[in-house]
Amino acid sequence: MTQQIAATPIVKLYNDLHAKGTSRKQKLERARAFVADPTALAAMFGESVAAMQAYAPDDEGFYTRRSHYDVGAKVTGTIDFALHVRDAGGIDSRAGSHAPLEGEPIDAPGVESLTAERVRWEYLDRELVATRSTGGATQAKGSAIRLDLLLKQVEDGTPVIAELKRTTDIDDDNPDKKVATDKDAFSALVQALACVSQLATPAQYARLSRFGRARSCEAGHEVGMDAGLAFATPPTFDVAVVLHNRPTSTHLPELTIEAERLSALLLAQRVVARYVRRIVCIIAETEGDGVASSVEFAYQRQPPGNPRSRPRSVSTSDRGACTSRARRRSGRLTDSCTDADGAFAGAGTAPERSSSVPPTG
Repeated sequence: MTQQIAATPIVKLYNDLHAKGTSRKQKLERARAFVADPTALAAMFGESVAAMQAYAPDDEGFYTRRSHYDVGAKVTGTIDFALHVRDAGGIDSRAGSHAPLEGEPIDAPGVESLTAERVRWEYLDRELVATRSTGGATQAKGSAIRLDLLLKQVEDGTPVIAELKRTTDIDDDNPDKKVATDKDAFSALVQALACVSQLATPAQYARLSRFGRARSCEAGHEVGMDAGLAFATPPTFDVAVVLHNRPTSTHLPELTIEAERLSALLLAQRVVARYVRRIVCIIAETEGDGVASSVEFAYQRQPPGNPRSRPRSVSTSDRGACTSRARRRSGRLTDSCTDADGAFAGAGTAPERSSSVPPTG
């Protein structure tokens, strides 16, 4: 019997945000509504993960084979930027120097800022459709989500689902020309969470580990090979929002701010922290054939038992703890993140490293 892949709640939200005619102002209103009540978005994510649990993908990769492209002289699209990341081997971020958030502290118990030194990602692949199938399943309209970059945390092999949003480079020959921007940080965050929801099952995670690394083969093609992801039960991911050049057009800076607040708040939600360990946003620019990046914000669910723990929410002064040596003060653990059985069900721990994920039962 052919399986049906449904358009889950968070996938429907993603489609709404990307629908023609949806304005940045409308997106900003949605983002602020979720900041006011993060449990609403967390519930969408949890329901979406639950809806994917029965999906049993065939033993196949996310593509059969595809052409191996060389990096171009100019970055004119997301693929061009992804090729720069590929040729650089990944992304190794440096500290930034951005001002802290204004306003009230973010009430995100158990969430801490992350230093830039911890944001080191190895390139694995690009442009993958999480639910791709050659016949074992049918897709409901709007259910297919494409991730821009699949990366891997250098320190422990945790997969990183990265969504890229571009702002075009300033034209040196025409500096007054208006730059174009591909969406925003809030939309990117939702898209990344939607991709995680489609990959956060044991079967999908095993598939990602087995076929998640692009390798060049004969005749200028690439095939998916073993990615060597960390073994994690339940499957655990880091989420990355990659902003190619800093977005400055109307409402885009505000959308980045709300995406930051929402990231910390979501990691304090148990249903999200069960599968998402970290949420990071970086500002990236191409530099020769490589990529230069700085951390805009980075949060993680703090593991229990940290001897430095003390009750406290993530303060507005903590924004930039990952981006400035003078402000490396983190929010501390105020509660532990546990699953229904009382075991730690979130991030901050280094998963066991393995060359591949064991077969699921």
